[in-house]
Amino acid sequence: MKTAVAVVVALACLTRTLSANADLYLELVVNGVPTGLVINVVEQDGHYRLDPDDLRAARLPVAADATERVAVDQLEGVTVTYDALRQRLELAVPPAWLPSHTLRVGTARERTAPTISSGAIFNYDVYAAAPTGSATSVSLWTEGRAFGRWGTLTTTGLAQPAASSVRASGRGWLRYDTTWSLADEDRALTYAAGDVTTGALAWTTAVRLGGVTIARNFRVRPDIVTYPLPQFAGQAAVPTTVDLFVNGARVTSEAVAPGPFTINQEPFVNGAGTATIVTTDALGRQTSSTMSFYVTNALLQRGLGDYSVSAGAMRHGFGLRSFGYGAPAVTATGRRGLTRRLTVEGHAEATGMLGLGGAGVTVGAGRFGVVSFSDTVSRFDDRGGQQLAVGYGYTAPRFSVNLQRLQRSTGFADLTQVPTAGARAPLPRRMDQATGALNFGRRGGTLGVGYFGIDSADGRATRLLNVSYNRAVRERTTLYVSLTRDRAAAVSAQAQLTVSLGPQGNVSLVTTRGGGHAAVRTQYNRSVPTDGGVGWNIGYASGATPYRQVDASWRSAYALASGGIYGSGEAQTRWGSVAGSAVIMDGRVLPANRVSDAFVLIDTDGQPGVPVLFENQRVGETDRRGHLLVPWVNAYYPAKYQIDPLALSPDLRIGTVEQRVAVRARSGAVVHFPIAVSTSLLLSLVDASGAPLTLGRVALDRVTGQQAVVGWDGLVYLENPGERLDLHVAGAPACDVAPIDVTRLRRDGRSITLTCR
Repeated sequence: MKTAVAVVVALACLTRTLSANADLYLELVVNGVPTGLVINVVEQDGHYRLDPDDLRAARLPVAADATERVAVDQLEGVTVTYDALRQRLELAVPPAWLPSHTLRVGTARERTAPTISSGAIFNYDVYAAAPTGSATSVSLWTEGRAFGRWGTLTTTGLAQPAASSVRASGRGWLRYDTTWSLADEDRALTYAAGDVTTGALAWTTAVRLGGVTIARNFRVRPDIVTYPLPQFAGQAAVPTTVDLFVNGARVTSEAVAPGPFTINQEPFVNGAGTATIVTTDALGRQTSSTMSFYVTNALLQRGLGDYSVSAGAMRHGFGLRSFGYGAPAVTATGRRGLTRRLTVEGHAEATGMLGLGGAGVTVGAGRFGVVSFSDTVSRFDDRGGQQLAVGYGYTAPRFSVNLQRLQRSTGFADLTQVPTAGARAPLPRRMDQATGALNFGRRGGTLGVGYFGIDSADGRATRLLNVSYNRAVRERTTLYVSLTRDRAAAVSAQAQLTVSLGPQGNVSLVTTRGGGHAAVRTQYNRSVPTDGGVGWNIGYASGATPYRQVDASWRSAYALASGGIYGSGEAQTRWGSVAGSAVIMDGRVLPANRVSDAFVLIDTDGQPGVPVLFENQRVGETDRRGHLLVPWVNAYYPAKYQIDPLALSPDLRIGTVEQRVAVRARSGAVVHFPIAVSTSLLLSLVDASGAPLTLGRVALDRVTGQQAVVGWDGLVYLENPGERLDLHVAGAPACDVAPIDVTRLRRDGRSITLTCR
């Protein structure tokens, strides 16, 4: 009792000493969060005075030229508490004084450098058709690719022995494109040479050149978010938990320190949305705030640039001639985000007789959508022209609208109008587009409206108005209705009822009426499974001349084969096709289904029958030489590849069972899983009396140099021993095992007792 009284008296004296005049060193706590600082606190004249450098270290606002101690208890909005028991000085300051911090919410986008391997691929598609009363025609489409660290070389073409337009070249072969490209992932750039396509904006037209291109390519950097992220701000006076709800669904729950905070949300929606921020402090008190936002990829992040520059000879007769190049031309396209709501654009084209330049802006109108405007002028054959384009777009969960108008004067021209050996199509003078959709919910369906108008250069006008409606009638049944009216007031209608049969496909019934004709079409379709199998399509359409269609497809591990018959009355066409690929990589030629973009070759060091998983889904087993081709990989996506070790023999030593790998576009990569056969021996060593050797002694195999520690009961584990075993066991006393043939040991069994003498 006397001891407790003494402690209380001592604390009271200490408190009185501080309140009179004291010079102490205390831990500084700000808004309930320890700063980790022990500072000098001077109590003078009943006030707590702190050195300004200590306040700066705690990231509290102090005048830059302040040198005298600051009486923090006299600052407006600040509460000071001295905790004598824990020797702490606790400050409660306004949250706005504290440093702000940013929370990044959304899908993690970590950069994964692509794995680059060398190889080649040959895609092919053979198609044959035999119409009634006509000769059979055969065509072969091909794509060849070679790739490595130096880039990718691609060439495509078509062989049609029966086509007169091709025979005229004397070779029966029509070349499409031949292009070399190299991606610079660090700078998000792509370099290309050969047959290239120029960059374009919404109000410009791309053209084909035989030349070179350098262009920004954000596809090679999926970790970069190109559009402005919605930001939600708040502040916390004490440590707080922040919950963010987007359109009623919680997307994150984060703990934040006291002070202002900003949440950069990578949205799960595109367009208009509503966000609610709920903060909960340690006592369970909650506050919430709701705000609207609008997200669009039509804008660029502030300071982010996108551009494309191309130079070369204009290509003509693509798809008709293998080589057709004309006048030299240069094009340049650029975009840059000036602010979160303003992106500027520019475009220029030039050739011998044409000069063109234009500028545009895309403006985010807050939560009311996006407005765009551009103005382009041209000079062609000493004639000037102008093009104006304006647009507006708005997207919300229940409603969306898109309005576009493009107007050209008579003298306007771009590179598509440069004279060539063939005829050119004059540019339309005006194009209008207005579309909208209204979503009534899951049971109410969706109503869509579209208007399209084109005024051609020769004065002809096209006007189309379309109204459509679709909804789910039942769980597996969908109804779609469409009405279209043209300028001549002719109306056509279509109604379609589709019933899903699950894995067995779907059945649809379509009724069409227009132009004085009516028809009913019935179709049963089953898609070909992506992992292999059979699919088919059966259709019948009534009318003056009934139409029939029957075809089937079979996908194997090596190709997709299809064939069928279609036609009306006596006019029938029988057809068949085979499409696939041949991949050359890792010293092998592997047949596979068509590889459209990137692919991966799994290598298990020659081990057959190893189960392989792609993103946790089984995709097959390695073949007899330890390879499995995954032909449908998305470029630059860091996909997860795994092997299943439970299905392997215990004799195998596995280096790794899981890897994340990204692959360059139109290339392939070898994903190597090291697997080696491990031969092991488990020996039981005893001394001359038959007693197990003592624990912890070290056994040395003089043949391989491998060392092993003697375990309980004299057990020794040796991995991959040589053909002979010659053991020396150190210790007191040291002993040796007579050399013995390892082959005989394995034949006798894996647990063998040997005597160490």
